Amino acid sequence: MHTYIGIEFARGIAAFMVLTSHYAYFLTEERTVLNFLWTGVDLFFVISGFVFAKLIFSSQINVGAFFIKRFFRIYPLYFVSLVIYLLLSGDNAEKVNYFINHIFFLHTTNSREEAFFFNAAFWSLPVEMEFYIFIPILIFFLKKYQKLLFGILIFSMFLKLFLYSHSAHPAINTYDILSVHLIGLLPEFLIGVYLHQLVVFSKNHSKSTLMKWNFISTCLGIALISMLAIYFIKNGDDGLRANILIGGWYNFACALSYAFLLFPLSSIDRWKSSENFHNIFIFIGSISYPVYLVHNAAPRLFQEIGVDMGGVGLFIACTTLTIIASIFLHHYIEEPFRVYGRNLSDKWRG
Repeated sequence: MHTYIGIEFARGIAAFMVLTSHYAYFLTEERTVLNFLWTGVDLFFVISGFVFAKLIFSSQINVGAFFIKRFFRIYPLYFVSLVIYLLLSGDNAEKVNYFINHIFFLHTTNSREEAFFFNAAFWSLPVEMEFYIFIPILIFFLKKYQKLLFGILIFSMFLKLFLYSHSAHPAINTYDILSVHLIGLLPEFLIGVYLHQLVVFSKNHSKSTLMKWNFISTCLGIALISMLAIYFIKNGDDGLRANILIGGWYNFACALSYAFLLFPLSSIDRWKSSENFHNIFIFIGSISYPVYLVHNAAPRLFQEIGVDMGGVGLFIACTTLTIIASIFLHHYIEEPFRVYGRNLSDKWRG
């Protein structure tokens, strides 16, 4: 599978966006652009759609081999990080039940307390799993009905509005739960799928044409994400809930803006640049998953050992610890299991 260096880099950026949004309170209690960076999760969803688009349109999949690779790519590091948070978590009568539900990716089916008990970032993992399950189904139907994808996108967008309009905020009901699962977030993945098709299409055009498209796409992305960020900073979550269209499609709009920005990044591997430059981008992408999983453990660890620190110092300390831990976890947990899963998948194919 072709590695898009710019997309790998964006994966790393997404992880550090989420990290920064969770560390924002170290620096200020005011709502700033740092808080808006939680939308890095939307960027992750777009990238996931992009990465699997080629497989989706290939009309061919060995389901067993696919799930073996996905399991060993995602689960081992997730489980290790879950144990880390278990050791750092406080006493709670439901902790064991929460842990068991997390093991089976069921932690976003009950309450906010459970979903965020160990690590707030864990909420997006069930969505990813559901997307993987959906991929073989999507391939099956697209094999016969290529144009069905656009219909699914439109339907899922309006389904998201329906779920949002029936939200029981600040309480939690079934519609709220469904909205944070694939049924409510599928449009963001599909934006990534369409982005991949646009990138493939662009390869048939001249360099000058591609440069024009990159410029237009960058301008559109910056303009849209800036408007979305300004709106959030000014109005916060209450502003999103004030209007069904804004609240229901806000994250989709963020995903679309990130897709505009990803388009020029997808052509980085065609730029004339040094190998070291490419290696840095690949490295940032390679530690994205552990950064995303373990960054919320750093503040808890410092608190547990009694480190009295705040502000910029705590931000730098937590970020540094996260990067060091992520490099270790990538080399000794994530990558070995990823290779093992790939080899096992190849054997399954025969």
